Amino acid sequence: MVKRRHSAGGTSRPGSIPLGRLIIANSNGSVTTKTGAKRWVPIHPVLAAMLAEWKLSGWPAAFDRIPQPDDLIVPHTHPTNKGPRVKFGGMRHKP
Repeated sequence: MVKRRHSAGGTSRPGSIPLGRLIIANSNGSVTTKTGAKRWVPIHPVLAAMLAEWKLSGWPAAFDRIPQPDDLIVPHTHPTNKGPRVKFGGMRHKP
């Protein structure tokens, strides 16, 4: 069982740095999540550093522009022969 303070990014050790977090505000291309509530997901400091590097250099190199707040973290870059085709930068949807 995860204690509430841990799942919210808190810590039980004095002097520890709280975890960063991602905010899940929408789902599957809809305006909100199914319940309409935003979820805060704690992320490990190493993942936070990797995502920051991706945002600053990886995304612009892959898409020739800076990411916008409504962009996916890692959109589908190239269609494959598996499943339905999606537009560049889009997201697959379950049939």
